[in-house]
Amino acid sequence: MNENQTPQDQTPQDQNTPAAPQYYRQPQLAEAQPAPDAAVTNPSQGYVQAGYAAQTPENPISALTIVGFIMAFVMPLVGLILSIIALKGAKARNEEGSRLALAGIIIGAVFTALTLLYIIFVMGTVVWFGSINNF
Repeated sequence: MNENQTPQDQTPQDQNTPAAPQYYRQPQLAEAQPAPDAAVTNPSQGYVQAGYAAQTPENPISALTIVGFIMAFVMPLVGLILSIIALKGAKARNEEGSRLALAGIIIGAVFTALTLLYIIFVMGTVVWFGSINNF
């Protein structure tokens, strides 16, 4: 539409021009439901302001269980011992994580056995090669 044209002077081509597409639309967010005990009345504005309660797991995994599992890979004997202690504690306190502690025990035991076999192999190899040079 020119500066001098009025809406009545528009041609059909001017009226049918499509609007520019909107590439950046605001996302439509779903409304979150507040915790039932977290409503606080705001009398100055006349509405209820919702608060949200923190959600915590009912039976958390203890840190000792996680440390024992990780140490089973790094230092197998230490991980084995920590995982045994964590398994006993998890069962006594009814915590989740007994499977993780059991996995730490199994991995720690296997890696400890492999480490001991490696040490025995290396010591046997050193003794065998040492005895060859004595002849």
